[in-house]
Parts: sequence; C-alpha cells; structure tokens
Amino acid sequence: MSTPVFIPPDPAIGSGTPFDTGTRHHEGGGPVPGRDIAATPGAVVLRTPMCELLQYLPQTDEVHDVAVLVVGPLAHRYYLADLAPRHSLVEHLVRSRHQVFALSWPDPGPAERGRGLDAYVAAVLDAVDACTRITRRPRIALLGVRTGGLLTAAVQSHLTAIGSDDRIAASVYLATVLDRSAAMPGFRLDPGAIRTATEIAARDGVLEGPVAARSWTWRHGGEQVRPYEVVPASVPDLLAERAREALRHWSGDLLRMPAALHADLVALASADAARPGTIPDTTVLGTPLQPRRLTRDAYLVAAADDPVQRWAAGYRTAELLGGPCRMVLAGGDRAGALLVPPDRASGVSFRVGAHPVTAEAYAGPDDWLARSHEQPGSWWDDLTEWLGARSGTLREAPPELGGRRLHPLFPAPGTYLTR
Repeated sequence: MSTPVFIPPDPAIGSGTPFDTGTRHHEGGGPVPGRDIAATPGAVVLRTPMCELLQYLPQTDEVHDVAVLVVGPLAHRYYLADLAPRHSLVEHLVRSRHQVFALSWPDPGPAERGRGLDAYVAAVLDAVDACTRITRRPRIALLGVRTGGLLTAAVQSHLTAIGSDDRIAASVYLATVLDRSAAMPGFRLDPGAIRTATEIAARDGVLEGPVAARSWTWRHGGEQVRPYEVVPASVPDLLAERAREALRHWSGDLLRMPAALHADLVALASADAARPGTIPDTTVLGTPLQPRRLTRDAYLVAAADDPVQRWAAGYRTAELLGGPCRMVLAGGDRAGALLVPPDRASGVSFRVGAHPVTAEAYAGPDDWLARSHEQPGSWWDDLTEWLGARSGTLREAPPELGGRRLHPLFPAPGTYLTR
C-alpha cells in the first residue's frame, strides 16, 4: 500500500500541520515527484485540458504585491524551475517573499494534434486571469523558461495589441532565444529531419518526445549538429548529487509534441537568417507577434557555455525587445546555467552589463561583453532583487491558497506530473 510523503513546515515559519504533497511511491524508480523533484509545497488551483496552474505556499509573513507566473518549456516538464529541494528557483523566490505560480503542461496524445501555438498562448492568458483573481491585483510578472520565454513574449505581444499590456509588470527570460539568426550562424534546420518528423506528425497526430527532439537536427555545410544528443553533462559541480540525478531525469522527461505545435515551431525556426532582429510574420490569437512593442522591463539569462546555442543569441533576443533588458551571462549550458543555488555558489560568478541592453547602448554582443563586469555569487539573488523592485509593496501573506472561487484541487506537483 503506497503512502503519502509528508514535508514538515520550515521551523522558521512556525509550527503547523505538515503539508501533504500527495506524492506516492514511484513504482518505476528514479526521483519521486513531490519529494525529490518538483517538491516545493503548493497546490493546483486551476486545471484544464491544457494546463494545471500551481500556486506555491508562502513561506514568509509578508509577500510582494505582484505575483510571479513561471511559464515552463514546451518540450520538457516545468520543474527545471523547481528541480529539487535547496536547488529550486521557485523555492528561492518563495523564500524571498514572492508569490509564485507555475504552469504544468500535460502530455498530449493524438486527439490533441491540433494544439498549436495559439492554444498554449491562450492557456497562459487563462493562467494570468486566474493569478490576478487569486491575488486580487491587476498585474503579474512572467518568468519564461527556455521556450516558455517564447510564450511569455507572445502573451505580452497579444496583450499589447489589444491595449492591455499594463497587466504585465515585468518579464524574465531564462535561456530563451527569439532571434535565431545569431544562434548558429551558417546553420539551418536539416530538411530531411524536419520532413521525417512532419510525416510522422501527420500520420500519428503527435511526435513522441525523442522523435520531436531528433527533428531539431541542424546542418552546417555537410556537417550535422544534433542538439538532442547534448546531454546536460555541464551539470555544475556546485549541485548536490541529488540535484544532479534530478537534472538527468528532467533532461529525459520529454513531452509529446502535437502536430500543429511542431509545424508552428518549425515555421519560426526556419525564418530567413538574412533578416536578423525580426521574427517571421507570425500571429498569435489573431494579433502579430512583435517583440519590439514589448516595453516592460525585462531580465534575461544567457548561457555562456552551451555547445549548441551561442550566448550571443541571448544578447540579440534582449536587443530585440522594445524595453530595457538587464542581461546576465551565466556559466553552463541552457539547463546548467539556470541552476545556481546561492548557498552552494561559493566561488561562482556571473557577468552583467553596465547598462540595459538596447541598440543604442551597445554596438553588439562583443561590445556588451567587453563592457560587462563580473559579479560574485548567484544570479538568483540578483534576479530576486530586480523582481522585488518591480513587484510592488509588501503585504501580509495570504492565509490559504486559492481564492475567489479558485480553490486548491490537488497537492503540488499536480496530476499532470504524478499520474
């Protein structure tokens, strides 16, 4: 008989009933959701066929007025942002007096073959509505992880087009690339790999995770480059073994990709590389995707050591945004660079620019690098300070999760991850 796993409350918060994560023994072995991975206490407060919205339990007496919504990647599970206890950005934000929500995507099947970019953008908008209802505040900050940053930009672009951009207080992009012209100069998607994946998607309705990953094979002349073969072996030395195992598990925890989403992402990635600083003519929910119109303050983390995606692509993405963007350059690949727990970051540093990234401030990525400076410690602390300045005043932490007819439905990490 399987039994729940209980996490006792932090003594610094006070006594109380231990929080039941709802986690059961993991029959297949490996890390246990809710205990070893995605373990920050919280609950599902909204569940739809498109997503589960998690709200995390406050761990401080006061919280910032404006909440943070974590938008996970499209191909992987969301918990890179909540990897493991003491190695979780979500946990760090919660303990830094932020109200935090996160989106968990389901694993689609053939019946969801028609789910394209529009469906995922609409799901984020639904989550924004739910977060602002629960917090009783009109604005929220978005934090996009990898391709979750594409959704973050698309949501803002749509809200700007309909005159509602004031709903977003600030945006964070973690290892996100919107302008691929600088990502891999001279590289192009392998047409054979794309054609094969497209044929499979048309036949089956979805691409299995490994098949979808293999479709992103690039060519540089006669050479093939396969990003999916790059395992996050650049797992930072500062991670504990428990977190290393969690990251290896996350790397292989792929979601299926609906045929329509695959087609939309291929169209974006196949943009004419001769048009740097643009996104191909794309619409989301009937409005154009125009990053230049995104004027809210932004924060972007680029990976310094990724073997596939050059950090300069992160700079070009920051430059593409319409508002000021604080960019930091962190060591590691697109996964490892995001995992820098401050209490294990002795001897670690990151680079930050002298000014927000704009076309007027710098002549390009090399100029940014030459004028940047090294800052010791973890960029997690830098981010929480930056977010705190844009998250309104402090107020008393809510006594319970949910609110305004949105009640806790399941313990975190929710049914999409544990069933």
